[in-house]
Amino acid sequence: GVPVGLEPALPACCAGTATCRGSCPTPADEPNPDQRTSLETVHAYPLPPEERDGWIRLAARVEGLPGQPETLRFDVEARHRDMISEVADPFLLGLLFPAMEANRPLHIHGDVSHVLLRNMEHFQAVWSSFVPDRYSPVEMLADREVHPEPGDGPALLAFSGGLDSAYTARRHALGTLGRRT
Repeated sequence: GVPVGLEPALPACCAGTATCRGSCPTPADEPNPDQRTSLETVHAYPLPPEERDGWIRLAARVEGLPGQPETLRFDVEARHRDMISEVADPFLLGLLFPAMEANRPLHIHGDVSHVLLRNMEHFQAVWSSFVPDRYSPVEMLADREVHPEPGDGPALLAFSGGLDSAYTARRHALGTLGRRT
């Protein structure tokens, strides 16, 4: 799919409706922006796909990124419907850099691939080492981590007896690699 971008959305209390129900919190009910910490969580709430005029729109309501639009959307030509992920992986990918830049944990309220979460831990470590003043590794959460059937089984470690392979074996044995263990 092609990321189309972020766009303003209805308030959280009106998500999934065409018009506001009128029971939204007033500004006095909302938290003071000065009280927010760098560890406030970014939330993504995937919405049901919509099909219109030969396109399928995947969207998620986004909270926790002040000054940013409240919806992340992807538009995909309907002829590619078989390639659309059934899990919320695209939203993790679309929001990871903004979450890293804001130094805020990222919670996807849906199913996310365990393999993607595992790989994005390493991805974040690399990017934060390349551009430490801009990106920080953040915790990634999902309502449910799903495990794909093929390829998520035992791993092979080519052990030469050298320092690198001994270090790698030790890290896996101690479980210090997060989801990569």
